[in-house]
Amino acid sequence: TTFSKESSEIISVLNNLAETTYNLGKYNEAESFYKRILDILQKNSGQNDIKTAVALNNLGNLYKIQQKYKDAELMYAQSLSIRERIFGKGHPELSTVMNNLAALYKIQYKITSSEEMYKKSLAANESSLGQFHPYTIVSLSNLADFYYSLEKYQDALAYYEKMLSSI
Repeated sequence: TTFSKESSEIISVLNNLAETTYNLGKYNEAESFYKRILDILQKNSGQNDIKTAVALNNLGNLYKIQQKYKDAELMYAQSLSIRERIFGKGHPELSTVMNNLAALYKIQYKITSSEEMYKKSLAANESSLGQFHPYTIVSLSNLADFYYSLEKYQDALAYYEKMLSSI
């Protein structure tokens, strides 16, 4: 059996190569693999496919680690937009990208934007999945850690306690 250069098997291999080279710190190679994946997915599936959204998020993660913050924000924003079109606003499927954006904003000292994004992620998970779901607990932890890092200890304590009561 042979696979076309754009098959899901090839995308899987490219993704494995991208993740491996990323983990080895070979970011230029990883970027090349991520871009190839994105090109294939956009050609085959278009801009309204979850796989495209995932690929954009992965490329955003790479750009963030490289401190290419504008590029990372663009990738995350595109990923979030696709997910919103597919699932609707407030869906928990958006929370991973929201958390990535929030962390990116925090790195850039965009504190208000970071806080808003962490809160949106938490709201999406709480309303859709409930207080006791692991994703909700992660969102609570992210928000608590955010406040702790800003030395807003009362706010951090409130979210840590809420998190503990959910476990």
